[in-house]
Amino acid sequence: VKPLIFSAISKTIAFASTVRSLRSALPTSDLSNEGILEYLEFGFLTDGMSIYSGIEKVRPGEILEWSGGVTSRRTYWQPNLRGPYDQVSFSVACDETERLFLAAVEKRLQADVPVAALLSGGIDSSLVCWAISKLGAEIKAYSVGTPDDQFDESADARETASLLGIDLTILPLSSNELPRVELLAEAFSEPFACSSALGMLSISELVRANAKVLLTGDGGDDVFLGYPEHRHFLLASRLARITGSLGRGALEALAKALPNTGSTKRIRSFSSYASGGLRAVSEVRDGLPFYRRDRLFGPRLADACARSDEAETLSRSGWHLLEDFLEYDLRTRFVGEYLPKVDGATMYHALEARSPFLDIGLWEYATRIAPKDRLQGGTLKAILREIARTRIGPAVANRKKQGFMVPTERWLTSEWRDAFIDSISDGRLAAEGIVDRDAVLSSFRKLPPGSTAPRQFWYLYVLELWLRYEAEHAAK
Repeated sequence: VKPLIFSAISKTIAFASTVRSLRSALPTSDLSNEGILEYLEFGFLTDGMSIYSGIEKVRPGEILEWSGGVTSRRTYWQPNLRGPYDQVSFSVACDETERLFLAAVEKRLQADVPVAALLSGGIDSSLVCWAISKLGAEIKAYSVGTPDDQFDESADARETASLLGIDLTILPLSSNELPRVELLAEAFSEPFACSSALGMLSISELVRANAKVLLTGDGGDDVFLGYPEHRHFLLASRLARITGSLGRGALEALAKALPNTGSTKRIRSFSSYASGGLRAVSEVRDGLPFYRRDRLFGPRLADACARSDEAETLSRSGWHLLEDFLEYDLRTRFVGEYLPKVDGATMYHALEARSPFLDIGLWEYATRIAPKDRLQGGTLKAILREIARTRIGPAVANRKKQGFMVPTERWLTSEWRDAFIDSISDGRLAAEGIVDRDAVLSSFRKLPPGSTAPRQFWYLYVLELWLRYEAEHAAK
């Protein structure tokens, strides 16, 4: 959960909890082209990768050994993502999950300072608040509202708080009230374009006046399978097994023949995933072709190769697609975006974040439950939904996932439009040779005001602001 950054050069080793603090202690450290490309693909840096050359990260569940100028790594713990799975009934799985979850919450309530909780209105944070209430703890819950956005879920959070009888404070945010986007550069020591981090920064600032420890619902979707792609990949793997190796060619042909729009889009996706496996998934998620298609890269990146460009090593079989994806997602989005978002935003405001869903005992039990049972009947995180249904009510159990969404890509073409154009026009991205200034501005200006910008423009905006902050910080 907590980062450990290190640099082993020659006969010395240095380490710190953030990239920025470590870099300040090094004689020199240049931007890594590979790191830049990885950021531009995902909007964050993934497992072990740094934006600077010569700086590395200890991976989750890993031990780093250094002796005589030589480093070695070994894994001491990793979740079971491929079986064997326990043969238990759904009701037994729900009962044991509830028991372990209550124990995890109770453990994280132990503190000699005030404790608070986040409540987004979704299932995971609602269960955290339910467990707190059941354990007899009296703490305050906090939520974020975006009144001018269709995805505002403050009403759901308010309903949950009423059902549980807990005190809730909602922080309303609009594009004019959000913390400056520049705060992402200040709070996170590497470029980090997670839009919900803005909401997390705001709510952390609100909470810090009343608490020092903050309980969150992070991790529930990842281990109990709460994302739509989890269900899609399970179905695609079943399709791959049914058709077998003889049907793979037919599925490939179908995926290529069908348009990727309208009613055939889902059929095309299933066919592509079943025949192409994780490799096909990574191609869809790869953000780099957008920059190359519109010729947005500058000379620095023209011939650079990203780690993701080596994705030929990813499985092309769809037979175990869900398991393949869970391993891939754990070392990319989970450790590169989800964990740093909460840790960085809370630590910036001197809060300690604790998530019961990251409890090792809970993870070890949940990952021994077969994916088909965690998705029983095609229901996302079916086990947690069942617990929420019986303990809180169907209104909470039937809610779709959201979670502190901030519409940055829409605001980028409206309220922040001029700021984006100004930053790119006279910015460091072009000066560093990372982008072609004219190409970026020409492509961006084609977007209608108020439309949703491609996520890659948001990534560029955050990177530009981060580069400026780093330059100013280094000069002091």
